[in-house]
Amino acid sequence: MQYRKDNAPPKPGLVLLQESDRLDTLHMLEKNEQEARKILDSIPFRMNEQRATRIRQTVEYRLAEIEETRKMFSVGKVFVTK
Repeated sequence: MQYRKDNAPPKPGLVLLQESDRLDTLHMLEKNEQEARKILDSIPFRMNEQRATRIRQTVEYRLAEIEETRKMFSVGKVFVTK
């Protein structure tokens, strides 16, 4: 996947992602972020500390991935591999 801000033609093998698909992806990312934040908020205080830390790290890593993907899909044109 590649994103561009200019009007240069895409590299060979890339096609412009439909605007509706781009917006659907952004919506899906928002839902995934909300679910991940619910998981973080629901970690009980009495849970084993190691297990809670492992869950927290996993969810925080997922949130970082979501943010990076959101940045890519937030630009006007997104090109994907055919």
